[in-house]
Amino acid sequence: MNNYTPFLKLKTNEVTALSEVDKSLQSELTPFFDFPRDNEDMSEEKFIIKAGKAKKSVAKHLKNIPSFYLDNFDIDSSLTIDGDSNYKYLLELFSNLPIIPVVGIDRNDAHINSVIDAKETGVLNSNQIAVRFTPEDFEDFELVADDIEDMLDEVIGMFEKVDIIFDCRVCIEEDTNAISSNIIVFVTNFIEEYKINKIIVTGSSIPSSIGDVADKKDETEIQRKESNIHSKVAEHFEIFFGDYTIVSPYYADINIPGSIMPNIMIPKTIYSYDTKHFIIRGGSIKKHPRSYNQFNDQAQIIIRKPFYRGISYSFGDKFIEEKSRNIGKNVMPGTILKPTINAHITYMLKNYIY
Repeated sequence: MNNYTPFLKLKTNEVTALSEVDKSLQSELTPFFDFPRDNEDMSEEKFIIKAGKAKKSVAKHLKNIPSFYLDNFDIDSSLTIDGDSNYKYLLELFSNLPIIPVVGIDRNDAHINSVIDAKETGVLNSNQIAVRFTPEDFEDFELVADDIEDMLDEVIGMFEKVDIIFDCRVCIEEDTNAISSNIIVFVTNFIEEYKINKIIVTGSSIPSSIGDVADKKDETEIQRKESNIHSKVAEHFEIFFGDYTIVSPYYADINIPGSIMPNIMIPKTIYSYDTKHFIIRGGSIKKHPRSYNQFNDQAQIIIRKPFYRGISYSFGDKFIEEKSRNIGKNVMPGTILKPTINAHITYMLKNYIY
């Protein structure tokens, strides 16, 4: 059994990145999907369209995945579909797929009730549920104990397996000792009240703006703070390690006309190894003499590094090697995500030392 859980946005690039992972590794994996938000307000019509496309993508590409978590954490609860919770819509839409529902004390009654109703009516076949906590939730167990009991006791009691998720979000500037200590104390108290199937600790060291940690036209290495948190908590409990691969938890879809994109987009490639992210950023696609070919230049830099794992290691590593030789079409800011996410997931499954 592998104890890694990738946290992904329910987008084509991330779904297909997972589909390119070796099938034998897929069968050991329970990924976590967040429905992606937009930078603009999402309408009911747009939500329905995006949900339909996402469902088709998962059904087509992830047939070897035994189950996956599905959440709407990034979607405003005020968005309703036909007058009901948008989460109810997702549960019904994905009902023929092996989804694990997600609840939390930061969700409204409509969200919790949508899970209860789906379980009671047979829309949900899963006997497993996840409870997701964010840093403000797990700072002090005593402060939220009543909320957990009042809001979640009924829904938790309907499932045989209960997974708890400690989502540290972007933690690169956080005190990892304090966060780890909070999680350890919280788990110690939580398991006195509830029987736990799995504990997942997740987080990211990639902020919403990559410029906060990496300069233009430069190479940077950053320590993955989520790795530090995991290792400290793992000294006390058997836990699963989660991360957001090489994408920030705060990623949101933006609608940029093709004619404007070259003016504002800067090529970047992120390659993970050990407990670090190696980040390369270029210059403006429009102003730099290499334009989109900067991605190929970045690939050349990566394959010369001692930590590059070789062309046969993964779909993503093969993609990087081929781009270093200028094979194929131009890489775009969107198309670099699939191979680099795939390379990250494959590494975490094959060789990361937990």
